[in-house]
Amino acid sequence: MTKIKKLSDKTINQIAAGEVVDRPASVIKELVENAIDAGATWIFVEIESGGKNCIRISDNGCGMEKSDLELAVERHATSKLDEENINCINSLGFRGEALPSIGSVSNLTITTRQNGEEHAWSIHISGGERNDPIPAAREIGTTVEVKDLFVHTPARLKFMRSEATERAHAISLIQEFALCYPHTHFCFASDGETILDCPIASNEEERLAQLFGAEFEKNMVPVNRRGADINIKGFVGIPTFTHRTSANQHIFINGRSVKDKQIFAAIKAAYTNLMTHGFFAAVILHLSIDPYEVDVNVHPAKTEVRLRDPNKVKGFVITAIRSALSSAPSSTSTMVVDSVVSVAKSSIQAKPIESKIPFNFNDNAPSHYQAAAPRANYAPPSPAPMLQPVVVEHPLGNALFQIDATYIIAQNSEGLVLVDQHAAHERLVLERMKNSVVNLKSQNLLIPQVVDLGAALTTHLLEHVDELSKFGLAIERNGITQVIVRQIPEFLDKDATPDVLKEIAQMLMQDSEANILESKRDEIWGNIACHSSIRAGRKLSIPEMNAILRQIESTPFASQCNHGRPTFVIIKPKDLAKIFERTS
Repeated sequence: MTKIKKLSDKTINQIAAGEVVDRPASVIKELVENAIDAGATWIFVEIESGGKNCIRISDNGCGMEKSDLELAVERHATSKLDEENINCINSLGFRGEALPSIGSVSNLTITTRQNGEEHAWSIHISGGERNDPIPAAREIGTTVEVKDLFVHTPARLKFMRSEATERAHAISLIQEFALCYPHTHFCFASDGETILDCPIASNEEERLAQLFGAEFEKNMVPVNRRGADINIKGFVGIPTFTHRTSANQHIFINGRSVKDKQIFAAIKAAYTNLMTHGFFAAVILHLSIDPYEVDVNVHPAKTEVRLRDPNKVKGFVITAIRSALSSAPSSTSTMVVDSVVSVAKSSIQAKPIESKIPFNFNDNAPSHYQAAAPRANYAPPSPAPMLQPVVVEHPLGNALFQIDATYIIAQNSEGLVLVDQHAAHERLVLERMKNSVVNLKSQNLLIPQVVDLGAALTTHLLEHVDELSKFGLAIERNGITQVIVRQIPEFLDKDATPDVLKEIAQMLMQDSEANILESKRDEIWGNIACHSSIRAGRKLSIPEMNAILRQIESTPFASQCNHGRPTFVIIKPKDLAKIFERTS
């Protein structure tokens, strides 16, 4: 049996490097965090060959003196941790493992100068072996250069991805830092080409525009909520501004970018019945939590945290997002408007429409289109009076007419308003139901309704009779495959009851979790609302259309239906100009 032996410092550092450094982006993360902790207001990141050949990070932070530089490359040496209070972490790079770990798998050079020093100092480490510091030239701040990453651990090179992939990871990382620290100038260059340049921003909105463009910033609404020991600031996308992946969801806790499942679940819950299934909202949230309530030391790369009370934080996030969305003015994503303009332009015919009225170019030919000779005592009719512009007093204006018994056309001060009557009414019904849950009204059916669901769905449904009563549904068994419905919510059309019960039963069949109906409450309300709404194909009068418009204006989240589709679109004059290619 092999005896236990103590590992060498070199091996220990390489093992630590395996936990902390798995790709060039990991190195960049550790070094940028050090620069931020040093108080830098500008940070310049340069890479070559995706970071495999060279990573160079320069900053204007406080720098280090010679003795600190020597200690900085020792394991577990840090200026950022109070040993009397290790549970209170207020900095980013607090472990003191990054620099010696990086130096054990690469050729590392650190050049730094502190205020008051006559010159800078430089130290070199290769494969864990270091030289003594030597004098160097540099302004106040620090430059860290990492060359030939994993040169001393060739096996790790097999796991490296392509240069393009590694570069993409690095770009995403710098974006995260730039989002979290808008008052720091970040610059990123790859193989001599500047990819990102984000000067110091005056506010968070400006930083959003720098990184993602003005259109992205236009579709976000601010979040700002304060609690006893937790604060949330940031931005959330309006529900019609969605994406196929969660790449635009950025979470920061105490200045640290994290991937927390609880918070991502809270974001998903906050957008329930507001967004199309399978899509993701754009979210940028900065959470400030008492450091004693957060354990940031559960992951070597510090990308995960452990919350003392995750349910409390989850509930706070849901409330903050919902509050921000409900207080924001009703609007539709600019992407939706652009899509409308694009569709309209593509539908314009390339050739002129032919007139169905014959026109004779021969002035001498008799034609009933020629002007009649003036009669005696003929007085031309008075010109029609000019139509005075209608004073619009409502945000969505006044209804003009209906198209295809499906869409309401209105006009307001901004332009033309197009409304999907079913989608809009679906949202109105849902919010009305949610507001009346405490005093939910049901209607007893004069003739009980028999619904055939099949044996399996009937069994699952009957196991939740008491819970279904909370939704205004009273059912009983009627044989093996059927239920008798005696009561339904006042909003629900009797003819839609079978579809609603089938959808709820299928939900129960897919998930047998206890209290599943309570956890899926909003989804169930959404299904009931969908089946209780004005359907496409129903003709509406002008007063009925105006009534819907007024209700939309006073209802939370009314700019999208329960499935996340837009309920209305405002086409402004500038959008019409795009359609007709007008330049003025």
